[in-house]
Parts: sequence; C-alpha cells; structure tokens
Amino acid sequence: MTRLGIVTGLASEADCLEFQSESAAKGVRVLCAGADPGRAEDAARKLIAEGCAGLMSFGMAGGLDPALDAGALVVADCVVMPDGSRPETDLGWRHRLLEELGPVLGPVTGGLVGSDGAVLDERRKKTLRAASGAAAVDMESHAVARVAVESAIPFLVVRAVSDTFRHGIPAWVPRTIQPDGHPGWSAVVSGVLAHPRDVPTLVRLRTTSRKALATLRRVALRAGPLFFLGG
Repeated sequence: MTRLGIVTGLASEADCLEFQSESAAKGVRVLCAGADPGRAEDAARKLIAEGCAGLMSFGMAGGLDPALDAGALVVADCVVMPDGSRPETDLGWRHRLLEELGPVLGPVTGGLVGSDGAVLDERRKKTLRAASGAAAVDMESHAVARVAVESAIPFLVVRAVSDTFRHGIPAWVPRTIQPDGHPGWSAVVSGVLAHPRDVPTLVRLRTTSRKALATLRRVALRAGPLFFLGG
C-alpha cells in the first residue's frame, strides 16, 4: 500500500525524485499538479484515496525572506493559508528530516505562504512578507495542507527557492505551464516573441531554477523515498 503521497507543481520538480521508477514498490506515489492549486488539491485527495498515510508538498518556491538566495532550502513549520490560518507541518516528521539534512543543506524553517495565483514581483512579495513573516510562497502547499488537515494525516513541505525576493517572473510565463507540469514550448516561443525584453529575466530565472532543482535532487537523494515518514 502506498504510504507517502508527494505533490509537485512542475514535472521538473517531480524529476528530482529519482526513485520514481521504483515508487510503487517503495510505497511512494508522486503526482504533478501543473502549477495549479485546484489540481494540487485534487491530487492530494487522490493520493489519500489510494492509501497514503502522509502527504508532502515538494518543489520550488518564491523567496519572501530577502536573505534567501536561489537554491536555499525551506522546510516549512507551517503553511499560511488564504484565510490566515496556519496549520503546522508534522513536528516529528519535520525534525527527523531536519536532523538528516541540516549538516549538509542548512535548511531554513519558517512559514510558507500558499497562494492561489503566481506571485510575480517584489512589491507583492514584500506585502506577503510583511503580512505573514513567511520565508517563501508557492501555489501547491496550501492545497496539500488543507486536504491533510481535513483527513487528519501528517503533512510536510519541502521547497527550494527559485525566484528570490528581488527577482520577479514575467506575467505571461506561468500561463505556459501545461496541466502535466511540462512547459508548452509553442507558448514559450510565442511569449518570447511578444516580449523580447523579458529574455534577460528568463535567462536569470533559468539559472536560479537550476539551483533550486539541484537542491531538491540533493534532498531527495539524502532523504530516501519515504523522507523519514513514520520514523
């Protein structure tokens, strides 16, 4: 029976979980939500229906803490929900993971804001930081947290910073992500042609995203397929 259900936003994040090919045998199921909170919630519910005893939100995030560089690892202690509530990630599970990752990856603990839409610029990040004190923001973790709390099962959030506090994302870029989490290359090309001044920003985002994905791969390799769920 599946024990751990993992929800990612992008296919590239799911690819960091190198044990995927053996996931069924090792009690892990990974679903990609295609950077959509509604699909993330559906994925979380599906994972529970399949027998998962714990849920994890895994992938990249936008930095809200100005001190966090690209590639910084955030293991959230709570998720700041759209209604202002702050469900906490599972304490024992989080501590087991931090004990393993701390000496090598220096993870940051703190809140993570869940957003129903992409947070694109420094102004919006500054507002979220001031209101929440959170370290980072993403579009899947609040959906995973909501389902986990409703189902009374433990959840964890593991995220690496891609776009930092002072760096934004062109508004058209999130619309190029397909439901399976892969980029729609025709939409990307059309976006570049329509917004050629965004090319330097895209180059920077590619570099910072690679740093974040490298961190996620290191986490997955060190933590193992179950990420210390259940000890």
